[in-house]
Amino acid sequence: MELTPLAGEQVKILELPDDRYNYTILGAAGTGKSLIALHRALQLQRNHPGENIVFITFNRFISQKLNMSSNLNVRTFHSFARRIVKDYIEDTQGPMDQSRFNYVNSYKRKDLLKEATDAVQQENPDSGFWTKNQFTDDFISDEINWIEENLILNVDQYINASRTGRGRTRINDPADRRIIYAIFEKYLDLINQEGRFYDFENISWKLLDVAQRSQRPMIDYLIIDEFQNLTKADLIALAHMTVDEPGRIMLFGDVAQQLFGRRFSWRELGINNERKQTIQKVYRNTKQISSLASSIFENNPIDEGDEAADVVSAIDSVREGPMPQLIHTPQISDIVNRLATVGNNLADYGTTLVIINNYRDRQTVVSALNERGIATHTSNNFEDYDPQRQLFICSTNQLVGLEFDTVIFAGIDNQTDPRDSDAFRTFIHSIYIGLTRARQNLLMYYMDPTKLGFLQGSQQYYQVRG
Repeated sequence: MELTPLAGEQVKILELPDDRYNYTILGAAGTGKSLIALHRALQLQRNHPGENIVFITFNRFISQKLNMSSNLNVRTFHSFARRIVKDYIEDTQGPMDQSRFNYVNSYKRKDLLKEATDAVQQENPDSGFWTKNQFTDDFISDEINWIEENLILNVDQYINASRTGRGRTRINDPADRRIIYAIFEKYLDLINQEGRFYDFENISWKLLDVAQRSQRPMIDYLIIDEFQNLTKADLIALAHMTVDEPGRIMLFGDVAQQLFGRRFSWRELGINNERKQTIQKVYRNTKQISSLASSIFENNPIDEGDEAADVVSAIDSVREGPMPQLIHTPQISDIVNRLATVGNNLADYGTTLVIINNYRDRQTVVSALNERGIATHTSNNFEDYDPQRQLFICSTNQLVGLEFDTVIFAGIDNQTDPRDSDAFRTFIHSIYIGLTRARQNLLMYYMDPTKLGFLQGSQQYYQVRG
C-alpha cells in the first residue's frame, strides 16, 4: 500500500521519540491523523523488527489493504479482540465449535435481555422499579450497554458511578440500580447457557481477562486511530495488553467526531506518562468544505463535558473548491432521481459517498437505484468496492477514517428532539463527520425546511438550490 508523503506539522508528529512518552494526538477532521498513524506503524515496524506492533483502526479499507507482516498486526478492534480471545480459549480449553465465538447478535440480545428482565421481576416482584414508566426495555438495554462499555464490574461500583450521557432520563435510586445490575448479571448467565462467550460490547471484558491472565504483555507497541470511538472498556483492555513503559502507546483522535457520547479520563484507562500533541491544518477538504463544517460545529454549542478542552479548532485548508450546495428534495423519489443522475455520470464526481442515516430510507433508495441499473456498494468490505461504477451508500456510523471526492448527505434535516441535549450532540457530531469526508464536492439534501436550524450562522458557507 503506497502512502502519501507527510507534510508540515504531520512530520513533527512522526518524529516524536518512541521511548519518552505515551502520546495522544488530537486533530480536527482532515488533518491527516490516519495517514500519520499509518506512517508511525510502518516506522515502528522497521525500527523494532522483533517486537509486536498492533495498529487498531476503524477504517476497514486500511485494515484490508495494508499488508501485515510478522510483527505488524492491523485490525479493527473487534476483529483483533475476537482473534485474541478465541486463541486463548482454544489454547486453554481445546478446540470447540467455532459458532461459540460468534457475537450474540442484536435480535438474540433483545430476547435474552427480556428473559433476564422477566426472571429478575419474578425474583423481586415488590420492587418499585416495575412501576416506573421510564424503565422501558430500550432503557434497560441502553443502560446495560453503558455498564459494559464502562467496565462496571460489580453492583457497588454501579451504585457509586456518576451516570452521565442519559439525556432527560436518569437512574439515581440505588434500589433501581440494583435491579438493573441484577438483570445484567442474569443476562450474562443466559449468554453462557447459550454456549456463547460475549456480545459485541462485553468482548472487551474477555480481552481484559486474557490480558490479566497472560504471563507477559501481548503488545509491544500500540497505535489506535480514532480512539474516541472505542469504549472505556476497550481502551483499558488494550492498555493492559501493552508493555507498561513510556513511548509504547500512541492514540490518534478527534473529540468532535465522537458519535457515542463516551467520556472518561486518561487516568481511568491506566495509561501513564501521557502527553498531548495537536495538529490543526486541514489537508483533506477544500477551504469551502472545512469552513462550513467548522462553522456548524462552532455555531451549535454542545456540552462536551471534561473533553471540551480536547476539541481542536481546525485551520482551514487553503485549497479552493466549489461551494457546498443545499438542495431541497421533498420526497424520497427526488433523492433517487438526483442520485441516479450522479450514478450515470460518476466520471464527473469521482469517488462518491451517499450518506443516508435512516435505515429504511437507505434501503428504499438502494433498492430503487438498483432497479434503475445504478450500481451501489453498501458493505464495509472494500475488496469488492468499485469506485468507478458504484455509489458508496452508508450511515455516518460507518464513516470514520474514510474520504471521498464527492459527498452527498441525503436527509441532512435535524430530526432529534430539541429537549434531548445528548441526541442533539450526537446529531451535530454526525453532521461534522459526514461533511468532512468530502475532498472536493459537497451536496446536502433536505426534506423539511423547518429542520435546518443548525445551519443558522453558517449560511455564507453554502449555496441554496431548488
